[in-house]
Amino acid sequence: MKHSAFSLLTLAACCATSLTAGVIGVLHVGTDITGAYGVTNIESYLSADPRFSSVVDLNVDTNGVPSASQLASYESLLVVTDANDGTLTGGGLGTGIGNALETYVNGGGRVVVGAFGGDANVGIDGGILSLAPYAPVTGANAGNGTAGALDFSTADLSNFVLAGVTSFTASYDSNVTLTPAGIALAYYTSGDLAVATNSAYSVMLINADPNVAADLANGSDFGLVFANALAGPSPTPEPGTVGLVGIALIGLGALRRRSGPPRP
Repeated sequence: MKHSAFSLLTLAACCATSLTAGVIGVLHVGTDITGAYGVTNIESYLSADPRFSSVVDLNVDTNGVPSASQLASYESLLVVTDANDGTLTGGGLGTGIGNALETYVNGGGRVVVGAFGGDANVGIDGGILSLAPYAPVTGANAGNGTAGALDFSTADLSNFVLAGVTSFTASYDSNVTLTPAGIALAYYTSGDLAVATNSAYSVMLINADPNVAADLANGSDFGLVFANALAGPSPTPEPGTVGLVGIALIGLGALRRRSGPPRP
């Protein structure tokens, strides 16, 4: 099937988001809303950060899985999942979220995943795992563990995610492994992966539950790590998107040559 240069440009444009600087979303499913483990805890923390003009609550339990076009206006998304809905992966809400996030990331957005989002059962899977720096552990060792303190001897303190961070202690993490394409930015003293990113900085894992009120108030820079990840520089475009735009531009050039003045 033949495609005109216009149709290729249109296809490329549909993969690009119209991100709004400073506007971030907190997309959550299966979580408490208020209380010691409520999502409003991290939302309140982020709302107080002057780098964000707006922090929007995206409740999948109430409103369903948002489409990629609905996500397109958010500069960054924090994804938080928990066990209130039971299993989310394997075709459930977590899979639908992962598929929508893949399109969002390919359009230039950044996704920051909290601990339980990396869980093999109550996390997210689908298309986003093709871009993620982590893989959920399955089988007998699946689930969550105790995080503890960050091992600063393993931390890349030059990275924007850890800017200004002098301590970090968390209650919970998920059992995940680093993918071959993943970059570890820090580990816990337990040896568990703490912070990771893909090479594009478009999908990042902060392996801690951002909702825990006690962690946000424990005197460490717990909330700052999440805020830094969400407020970082724009991700490097995903290779597939760059290639699609390039093909469209080549096609446009060929179309212009064909439509030039006729030869005498």
